[in-house]
Amino acid sequence: MRRLALAFCVVLASAAMAQASILEPSGNPKFCAALSASYPGPLPDRIGISGNYRENYLSDFDNYMHSYALYLTALSSQAVVSEGAAQKLRAEIVANARREPITYNIADETPPIFHVLLVTVPQALAYARDRDRYSAEERAVVEAWFLKVIRSLQKDYALRKYKLDNKQYLFGVLMAAYGHASGDREMLNKAFKTYTTAIKGQRADGSLPRDSGRGGSALHYSNQAVGNLVALADVLQSAGVDAWGYRSGKKSIHSIITFLLDATETPALIAGYADDPETRDASFPGTSPTNQDRSWPDGEMASWGHYYLKTFGRNEIAERLFALSPFLASGRIGRPDGPYGNARCYAG
Repeated sequence: MRRLALAFCVVLASAAMAQASILEPSGNPKFCAALSASYPGPLPDRIGISGNYRENYLSDFDNYMHSYALYLTALSSQAVVSEGAAQKLRAEIVANARREPITYNIADETPPIFHVLLVTVPQALAYARDRDRYSAEERAVVEAWFLKVIRSLQKDYALRKYKLDNKQYLFGVLMAAYGHASGDREMLNKAFKTYTTAIKGQRADGSLPRDSGRGGSALHYSNQAVGNLVALADVLQSAGVDAWGYRSGKKSIHSIITFLLDATETPALIAGYADDPETRDASFPGTSPTNQDRSWPDGEMASWGHYYLKTFGRNEIAERLFALSPFLASGRIGRPDGPYGNARCYAG
């Protein structure tokens, strides 16, 4: 039955889709070498975070984990055009796999799922892209570590309960990268299911449940969810799974992005969803359901737009997106730590 299920969801990418991507980068040295990689120190063996969202958001630990993710992003893009950077990245990933850092107590009130994924996903993507650089023994160690992290996260209450959440989609990227690298077709199937669940689970207007309920950060997290889904679709496409083309009736990645653009231009569209009693307190200081953080188009969190443009061309949505985002229109790279990484290096 597994083979039949996989045959249903996996198709070879069409020629139109065969283009530069996260795992098959365009490799322009001008963009790939543009980011500087500053090592913030080794990952902690064990992690834990406060039960207070705003304390976590303002914590030294959060800053450090983002710094480490930025280091990986920069080194990963350098590795496309520099053998020295590629070997440095390989050594870092192998060392982490042998040490198995960033473990945490699953029973914690607020387990650090996001922070684990923040620093594990870029390593899995880098490994999937450059697996041939690793020895057979190193491959076994690295893939065993990724699988161990995946199995641990699968046990987490939050990921089991919330199937529609930006962290779930980021977890999908981890599963897709590992599945593609290791040849684990069942893991690829699970990653694709994560994507299709998101597409089918959007509301009729294209809004994403839960992420749109995050108080004054509803737009921020809706955009983060879109970035994760775009990266997931891109990685799956490299693995031969046509996620970009998936639709459920009128629902698609296009309708999700359209709502994000509409709500960014007219925040009143998301204000009602944002006032969710369960999630509205998980928002940035100084924001509220009616006072949204609308900054995502102005920086690297809009980087996913380059993959959308590369895949679908200058359609109406892409035109709106680039008109709304001065960051995209200018062609800047910024300092991305999301799964889309240095999009100018990868997508061109």
